[in-house]
Amino acid sequence: MWAGSLPALARMRRRHGGRTIYDSRDVFMQSRQYARLGRPGRNLLEWAERRWARGADRVLTVNDAYAELLEKQLRVSRPIVVMNCREIWTPPSPRPDLIREALGLPGETAVVLYQGILTMERGIEESMDAILEVPSAVLVLMGFGMLEESLTEQVSRPPYLGRVLLLPPVPPEDLLIWSASADVLVMAIQPTTLNHRYTTPQKLFESMAAGVPVVASDLPGMAPIVRATGAGVVCDPTSPASIAEAITSIVTAPPEERLAMRERSLRAAHDRYNWEAQLDTLFGVYRELLAAGR
Repeated sequence: MWAGSLPALARMRRRHGGRTIYDSRDVFMQSRQYARLGRPGRNLLEWAERRWARGADRVLTVNDAYAELLEKQLRVSRPIVVMNCREIWTPPSPRPDLIREALGLPGETAVVLYQGILTMERGIEESMDAILEVPSAVLVLMGFGMLEESLTEQVSRPPYLGRVLLLPPVPPEDLLIWSASADVLVMAIQPTTLNHRYTTPQKLFESMAAGVPVVASDLPGMAPIVRATGAGVVCDPTSPASIAEAITSIVTAPPEERLAMRERSLRAAHDRYNWEAQLDTLFGVYRELLAAGR
């Protein structure tokens, strides 16, 4: 699942036979790490990835936009799409309230959740500024990463004191029930690279699986899914005011509208955006490759 592992994959096939799959979960050479390289270095790495990837029997990726980009970049047949969805899950009734309980928040306080890696360009800083414009709501950052220490310091003083709160990460098997405790999931990923512009982050599908409305970046990867499913609201991720407006439109909506949005999110996860549906595609690739082998 990473270009740097492809030489080892090729060596294993030469030694043991069999079939190989390059599961390119993003457009690797368009990521932030490689955007800083000069053109000669990037040309060399792109050539190497293309050579290695074309030696694999199949290339997979996680959405149609990436498939189109990789088809051109790697000069391979259009990669097969296996989306990074969660298993079908139904929230308990009544809904859990783990976040408010853990933080001692009153029931009338709206919980806006960011869950995932605490790192740059995920819209964390923009969402922190946005929550200051949303009365009776708090932003909860649940996760770990390179920004954890600086965020701990920032949220301990104004203007974020009491408005932005931190929770430690939870085990993957508990993530959905914690997510279901939120009123909104926010993912204001920044359009800093082509990789980010076309991403469909796992947390988008986790919000659907948990039946929680999402505030997502108005970018070509995420926005069409959010609009088509009615699972949330899109925003300009570079603008705290736009993020705040999107959050406010959800948390101040009448109860029946918020319930309808939750139901649309869950229906999208149950009908299409679930791992069980993706397995049909993935196992189809395996069956095809095994049938062609010994």
